[in-house]
Amino acid sequence: MVVALRVLVVDDHAGFRHLARRLLMAGGYEVVGLAAGGAEAVYQAALLRPDLDGFGVAELLAGLADPPVVLL
Repeated sequence: MVVALRVLVVDDHAGFRHLARRLLMAGGYEVVGLAAGGAEAVYQAALLRPDLDGFGVAELLAGLADPPVVLL
């Protein structure tokens, strides 16, 4: 049984948060929450305990054979 990594999407643009959520879910990740800014992200990260943050996801993507461009 494969367990999906739990992630928290943080971005100040609502449209991007929802797009990122759809893309991550399509890639097999479990999106446990969405946050619009730093304070909300800290609160949700403590509450939801995701496995990965944005930097962790970027590192995983960079390891792909043909990695996408990641803007942080």
